[in-house]
Amino acid sequence: MAAPSTPPENKTCHLLELPAELRNTIYRYTLCAEEEIAITSDSNNCHQPALLRTCRQVRQEAAPIYYHENEITIDAPDFDPSLIIAFWQHAGRHIPFDKRSKVLIDIGRNVRSWNNLLSWVKAFWDGRVTYMVPGDPGDYEWNAGAGAFAIAIKVKAMKGAWADVEDWLEIYKMATNIMIGWE
Repeated sequence: MAAPSTPPENKTCHLLELPAELRNTIYRYTLCAEEEIAITSDSNNCHQPALLRTCRQVRQEAAPIYYHENEITIDAPDFDPSLIIAFWQHAGRHIPFDKRSKVLIDIGRNVRSWNNLLSWVKAFWDGRVTYMVPGDPGDYEWNAGAGAFAIAIKVKAMKGAWADVEDWLEIYKMATNIMIGWE
């Protein structure tokens, strides 16, 4: 019977001893997907990939590659912001604010939930998620959502309070209700 082997004493991470260019190549091979990364309620991928959780240095070096070089789509059916909030908790510090519009959000069709939209706008107001930008002129539901964010952005620029946003959004809800049919 063979004696059990003892683990090596050396706990050095040899990956970090490699030149940065080679580490970046390894990160790309392990983190970059050929197809879009879809974050859905059926998947468990709104958390960081395991490689990004190994140590601080690897996370600092590899996270920009993962978040900038992959096409990421987040499911937000009926304006439900829960997956968006979960994603930005992990990704937000790695994606500069001006590059956040590169992450795609799929709200689905026949979108009617005013409460979900209001929750998403509030999460944006609190700095926890990104906002919607206007889209295709024919996409009324998406643009109605983007309009709600535009109101919040304007009130924030005027140093207003969340209560002011809520007041304006109630008026906006009435104005867009005939087109959207908010629930």
